[in-house]
Amino acid sequence: MNLGSWDSPVARQYGIKAVPHLVLYGPTGSTVRSGLDWMDKDLMWAANDYGVAKNLRRSDPAEALALLRKVTRQYPGTPAAAAARKLAEEMENDPALKADLQEKMEGRAVDLWNQAVGLYNAESYLEAYPLLKNIADNYEGTTPHPKAVELVGKLEADEEVMRGIRETELDAAIKRVLVMAKNYAMNGKPLKAIAILEEFAAKNEGTQAAAKARERIEKIRNGEFE
Repeated sequence: MNLGSWDSPVARQYGIKAVPHLVLYGPTGSTVRSGLDWMDKDLMWAANDYGVAKNLRRSDPAEALALLRKVTRQYPGTPAAAAARKLAEEMENDPALKADLQEKMEGRAVDLWNQAVGLYNAESYLEAYPLLKNIADNYEGTTPHPKAVELVGKLEADEEVMRGIRETELDAAIKRVLVMAKNYAMNGKPLKAIAILEEFAAKNEGTQAAAKARERIEKIRNGEFE
């Protein structure tokens, strides 16, 4: 199940709008955390991405490896990051997989590069940046990698572009935070929901995302959890 959205096919099919009790299992099947208090964003998103990568490792090893590298880099210190690092090493050192994996990583990187450079040349920098960043961070050793690193550097040196990218990232972040807050509120922990929203709003003061967080705080205080 996609922990980041109640709009996933499974959630819609069964009418799931909250999780009364959430348990996170590690790679060996043992319980890593349970309940709701542990459910910070890093643990949740790391576990979600690791699960997706693990499921893809046979059908789409290139995508799986890129996602495992992302988990390792983006969520250090989480159980999922340690598991992702181990699985990535196993895939990279598997003789039966190595040559095919490199070919597929190259093909995926080239596809991403072609999309990204088309957007970049059209000055659609906000759309090009995440594709280039993906190549730069997760496709080391491929032909497009050094070119992507160069373009990422140019975009990150442009304050106006980075301001737009930051707004896009904040828009995605507030959607995730609103899901978490709703889950806490609907499971009898409105104060925890408010605390999460207040923390987000304080860190991003003056943004539209912060305004959305404060708007949701008022709704929760008025007993509106939807």
